[in-house]
Amino acid sequence: VDQGGVAAETDVWAMRLDAQGDPMDIAPILVGGGPFPQTLPRAAWNGTDWLVVWQSERPTAFFRTRNVVAARVSAAGEVLDDPPLVIDDADDVDEQPWDVASDGSAWAVFWLDVANGNFVLDGATVTAGGVVSAPVRIVTPSSSLYAPVNVRAEWAVNRYLLAYSRWGTNASSSDDVYARLLDAGLNAAGGEISVATVAGWDQVFPSVGSDGTGVYVAW
Repeated sequence: VDQGGVAAETDVWAMRLDAQGDPMDIAPILVGGGPFPQTLPRAAWNGTDWLVVWQSERPTAFFRTRNVVAARVSAAGEVLDDPPLVIDDADDVDEQPWDVASDGSAWAVFWLDVANGNFVLDGATVTAGGVVSAPVRIVTPSSSLYAPVNVRAEWAVNRYLLAYSRWGTNASSSDDVYARLLDAGLNAAGGEISVATVAGWDQVFPSVGSDGTGVYVAW
């Protein structure tokens, strides 16, 4: 947006809605702002508060870097973390948030990272009190020919389920949908699950949902 010849940077805003879908706030809630873009927000409820996760930018010695940050927002609409919690922030990597889910107490955040020149999927937990764990490597591709992207997460009973696309990085690769089960500490419960793999066809953009006992994947 251009305001009087000056480019306006994007911020992250929130609005609470009641059970009928009517706004509860006279004005939107500023969750994340600053002189650089704040984008790609995702939110999850733990039964008491929301955790809003987004991609932020900050200056470095030579240019800018993108990182993953988060803030808890109370049921009353109060932003509890200002400045926001840092989930992952490296000067030489542009991390991109994918999704956030809750086990009913803590939250799990998942994002795109880079390791040894390859795209990887990392995760971290955030406690109800706002304590961020060290990053955990969730998916390390066995080949540089694909990357785990379009990640969606959901919790059911005692497991997180992650669904994601394998994005092929060469012309002969097709995109397939896979999944993984993780416990509350983001430890793997079994191996990679093949959800949709049809040779020569692309299966992309998975979405997940839960009825409390099972998790369902659509794509």
